[in-house]
Amino acid sequence: MAAGILYLAFRISLSSEAAAIAMWFSSLSVVANSLLLNRFGGKWIIIKQVLKKTLDMLLMGFYC
Repeated sequence: MAAGILYLAFRISLSSEAAAIAMWFSSLSVVANSLLLNRFGGKWIIIKQVLKKTLDMLLMGFYC
């Protein structure tokens, strides 16, 4: 999909090797995120809330 978007937007075509590397990084990120979700389990909700509060505080600082 990402390579298709690159081609549609910029007429850039990836070589087979570059596409394979991009797919490898994509698969790696999916596995890493899966492992993180399994590790934190229920804690993920708390982490998400803390990140949201932190982001809200940062944005409030920019708007003041």
